[in-house]
Amino acid sequence: MLQGQIPRSEYELQNLTGLGLSSNKFSGVVELDKLLNLKHLSNLDLSYNGLSLNINNNVNSTLHYFETIGLASYNLSEFPNFSRVLLDLIALDLSNNKIHGEVPKWIFDVGKNTLDSLDLSHNFLTSLEYLPWKNLEYINLHSNLL
Repeated sequence: MLQGQIPRSEYELQNLTGLGLSSNKFSGVVELDKLLNLKHLSNLDLSYNGLSLNINNNVNSTLHYFETIGLASYNLSEFPNFSRVLLDLIALDLSNNKIHGEVPKWIFDVGKNTLDSLDLSHNFLTSLEYLPWKNLEYINLHSNLL
């Protein structure tokens, strides 16, 4: 188990392709926008830490290709808007958050032809209209209000 702070300098991380720091004891604030804009980063998992997220919820259409995003256990209260433009996403984990209400319709375009793993468990979701993902192999909706 690692602890401490994550490097903050974009220069230190500029060639990073994957960042998996789940289930550690990191502290501090993650500037998510800076990580999402790293040119080579395609896999990001920051789940289950003591980190806080600073998310600029403006949609950034210049985001590059991401394969996986893991943001479990961050007390998110809504689906992050940046995920709207991740049309080729393969895996998304937003479990163990505080996301309430209906799954927004725009989420059905996220990874529509590529998503194979979706974990929305342990939230407060009340409805999921349909499952449009053609390659979905794993979905976890456990412990919601569906």
